[in-house]
Amino acid sequence: MSKTITAPTRGRYFSTIKENISKPKNWKLFAAFFGGKMLGLLAVIAAMVLVPGLIGTSAHAADTYTAHETSIINSLNTVWTLVAAALVFGMQAGFVMLEAGFKRSY
Repeated sequence: MSKTITAPTRGRYFSTIKENISKPKNWKLFAAFFGGKMLGLLAVIAAMVLVPGLIGTSAHAADTYTAHETSIINSLNTVWTLVAAALVFGMQAGFVMLEAGFKRSY
């Protein structure tokens, strides 16, 4: 005979949370997790401040492109966008085939 598990009612749910919050063991666990997160955040901020190059610097792009070079760059950007779009379409077809392979035949 199987026992049916029911979800706790609203009053029981909140009383369970209240009981768990009042336990010192849970506060210690929370403090450990929160302290670890804060140490990690401080480490990232310290790395951003101390290691040069992690924080964005001003860009120094050359403005010496001719009209011909600009048209070549625009053409290459268009070709790359079309290639990437074709890859995305191909991935969609691959996902459809993958999902069809998971279906059982009856």
